Amino acid sequence: GSFLLPPWSEVVERLFGYDGELLKELFSKIVSIKEQYGALRSGNIENALIGPGVKGLIAYNRWDEQGSATVIVNTMPEPLTARVKTRFGEHATLVDLLSGEQFRTEHSSGELVVHMPARSARILVEKQCDHESFLNVSPIPVGAMASPLFATPSTRMDEQEG
Repeated sequence: GSFLLPPWSEVVERLFGYDGELLKELFSKIVSIKEQYGALRSGNIENALIGPGVKGLIAYNRWDEQGSATVIVNTMPEPLTARVKTRFGEHATLVDLLSGEQFRTEHSSGELVVHMPARSARILVEKQCDHESFLNVSPIPVGAMASPLFATPSTRMDEQEG
């Protein structure tokens, strides 16, 4: 006989306590962003993290001939403030493709100080008119980044007990 598995969203919800449909929406949005921005598919990559140098905080730049993107991921259960170098110039207006929030670089080196909520990610690109329509397609609510991707095994167990 054959054995039918429950839908993956139900498995994720039962095992990890996460909303499977929300995760599906998040992953779909990330795939769409990667398809739309060639810089995220290029082989060009560099470390972008200036500080703090803590385990669980990752920042990198990707770029191609069309532009660049800065990705920041906080896997920590606490919020923090990250300082990153970008490939954007001074006073560039950046938009986070996951939340729609906007930021502005301060130095000619393109440095940026950005608040990172607990277990969150940002994909920053320079703001242009076409980003507005992309952001309206499927916004990811603040806090939705608390997914199995960003949770440590000890955190998952803590969340299941609570």
